[in-house]
Amino acid sequence: MVNTTMSQLPPQYREVLEAKYIRDSTVRDMAAALAITEKAVESRLSRARTAFRETFLSLVKNLNVAQASRL
Repeated sequence: MVNTTMSQLPPQYREVLEAKYIRDSTVRDMAAALAITEKAVESRLSRARTAFRETFLSLVKNLNVAQASRL
């Protein structure tokens, strides 16, 4: 589910989430790598987390509906 959710996100959101949670990059490191401010990285991370949460919940809901319709 996590991989499916990540694949549904815009590339800039996927990039910061992977940097933060997979590569354990700091906000400072991400800002330098992306050539944006630390504040911009924090904002992008916040929006990315929200998008991840909404996408994940939507996928779970659709999966539950699909399973219920088979019963």
